[in-house]
Amino acid sequence: MMNSDEFLKLVYDLEQVREVLEEKVKAHEEEQEQPIRN
Repeated sequence: MMNSDEFLKLVYDLEQVREVLEEKVKAHEEEQEQPIRN
């Protein structure tokens, strides 16, 4: 079993990853709405 400090660090890391993924998804959706022309 992990101790509570390790668990809290893991949860914190997962929150960071989730925020990054949400930003990527949001940016991707905006690109879909406004196609970039070369």
